[in-house]
Amino acid sequence: MREHLDAATFQIMTAYGRANLVLTSGTTIYLDANTNGATRPEIGWTVNGVRYFVNAHLMRMPGAGWMLAASPSDPHAFHAVYISRAGFGAKGDASESARAKIRAEITHAVNEWVNITVHAAEALNEAERRKLNNDAACLEEGIVEIEKKLAEKGAELEEVQRRMTWLSHTGRIVPA
Repeated sequence: MREHLDAATFQIMTAYGRANLVLTSGTTIYLDANTNGATRPEIGWTVNGVRYFVNAHLMRMPGAGWMLAASPSDPHAFHAVYISRAGFGAKGDASESARAKIRAEITHAVNEWVNITVHAAEALNEAERRKLNNDAACLEEGIVEIEKKLAEKGAELEEVQRRMTWLSHTGRIVPA
């Protein structure tokens, strides 16, 4: 069976601070400017003098480059971008001004990384290979589980057939 492979991660500098790009496939990138930021002051973005933790999912759109996975008008847009004021947890909503700046910087920084980095296309192809490998590994694991269940059901069926044969030949019920 094949092994699961980790996604490739790259660190970038943006106008507001550092971020990690996790290439989850050839068409999806996860931006993380949040990792354990509460204890590490170098993590997080500073916008308008306020520190924010930022996570975002981006998708490659044919002819449009990399965009946030959901549009701001989408009621599920919060799944695409997470922005919170450092130290405030769920109650630390960002201002509309900060949100707009952060959303714009996310797409700008990712598109710039993809367009400027010499090996970006190769890295994205490798990310897609890893995703497909992991999809195949999950399917293989599922097949192994199904085969185990099939073997168990086959054994149960054999026992039921044995009991049916016994009842047919002897007229007596075999206790389960």
